[in-house]
Amino acid sequence: MNAEQPLALRLWRRAPWSGNLLMRRSERVESALVLVVAMFVLVMVPLAAAYGTATYARVGQLALEERLERHQVTAILLEEPGPTGTGSMTDTATRGPGDPDRATARWTTGTDETRTGKVETPFGAKPGETIDIWIDSTGDPVAAPRTGSDGVVAGVSAALTVWGVGSGIALLLLYGVHRVGVRRRLSALDREWNETGRSPGWTLG
Repeated sequence: MNAEQPLALRLWRRAPWSGNLLMRRSERVESALVLVVAMFVLVMVPLAAAYGTATYARVGQLALEERLERHQVTAILLEEPGPTGTGSMTDTATRGPGDPDRATARWTTGTDETRTGKVETPFGAKPGETIDIWIDSTGDPVAAPRTGSDGVVAGVSAALTVWGVGSGIALLLLYGVHRVGVRRRLSALDREWNETGRSPGWTLG
């Protein structure tokens, strides 16, 4: 019959303020903790959103600074690209799945200075070809500046991480309290059952 009762009604009857005389103190404590955890998870939503917004703004500021400090130039490849930038493919076994090819290239900085160094190369590039690279104010190769989408991804990831970690810790705490409460209630039932035969007016068998 209880299984047919609405879920909201069953939860209400298990609330810590319930007048059910069969509820033990540990059950009331556990019910109260459920409410606290539920409120905490809800409160974490705007907090995580605020952290994500701050992260988005910070990455956006970095992207703006990088676009001001970095610019794109054309470089000429001087060797066959490879995992180590030497043109040799013997180190492929030690190469990570996301490691790009590298090669020695020559480019001219914004101050008309000719520079030579290792740069990342696109797939299929050959010696003598020209590729676009990003350099900083000193003329050294750097990664491309961040974009607006990078800020969005960073902000969303930060918000989800904060909310997920906070909620996960709260739920683990709730689960631990529940397990301890179940063990204590089972132990109490065992003690009460074992003492039943010694209570006045009760007989076993």
